[in-house]
Amino acid sequence: MLYEITGNCYGLANAPRVWFNKVKTKLLGANFIQHSFDRCLFYHISEDDGSLGAVLIVHVDDFMCTYSESFPLQLLEDLFEWGSGQRYKD
Repeated sequence: MLYEITGNCYGLANAPRVWFNKVKTKLLGANFIQHSFDRCLFYHISEDDGSLGAVLIVHVDDFMCTYSESFPLQLLEDLFEWGSGQRYKD
């Protein structure tokens, strides 16, 4: 049998790029801004007062985010299907 792959498939040479483009599209659609120096760094500016609400860095399939208490975290949680994760607080 012969299968035509029309999307992302683990092990293909283009898989990382396809995945990153999906992540980027979702984040930009949620009003995150892609940093001009590091294209894997995204940040979110509050529409209310223009303050920095969250900073997110993406590496392959890992995300690391820091955010202010006023940032609506549900916005980010709803974008992806999350596996295990940890929240760190002081």
